[in-house]
Amino acid sequence: MDARVRHSGGAFGKKRKMSFPAAIRSNFRSLPVVDVIQVRRLGAAMSFVIASSEMMAAAATDLAGIGSSISAANAAAAAPTAGVVVAAADEVSAGVAALFSAYAQAYQKLGTQVAGFHAQLVQALTAGAGAYASTEAANVEQTLLNAINAPTQAFLGRPLIGNGANGGPGQPGGPGGLLLGNGGNGGNGGPTSLAAPVGALA
Repeated sequence: MDARVRHSGGAFGKKRKMSFPAAIRSNFRSLPVVDVIQVRRLGAAMSFVIASSEMMAAAATDLAGIGSSISAANAAAAAPTAGVVVAAADEVSAGVAALFSAYAQAYQKLGTQVAGFHAQLVQALTAGAGAYASTEAANVEQTLLNAINAPTQAFLGRPLIGNGANGGPGQPGGPGGLLLGNGGNGGNGGPTSLAAPVGALA
């Protein structure tokens, strides 16, 4: 069965399929890295992107494997195609051999450019996976801090851990956390809130 990539046509409303040759199909798996969901509401189309950092990292690894397979195939084909042996001692045979050799050299040059583009794609996908993972970790950390700070914020008006918010124009900065954190910066014309000492209660 051919490995295929399906591309949502978006505004065109069509799906296109692209087959990969057998040389790289062995290293290709279905990679649902990014799923684009389109929702139609009041006649307008809205798109939501759902991405998985784990799938993106796996996709980058698989793409690197595909690139290695392509590079190996190009290297194996370079010698026998670029140096075509002349079939006979006549001008026609020499011309045909030179033509095929020229095509082979042009292909190798193009293959080098494609390999460079492929490497950039792998790097971009790897960086994207790292960015998504960092964002997810930050969201988890903020959710945990919100749960920890909720009781003291409700009863005492200040967090247990964390820095205070910066004040608006002429307003003081918010108080820092009771156990850990610095006070927020005061706005223009307003005082700066002092950091809470460790273990102090307000």
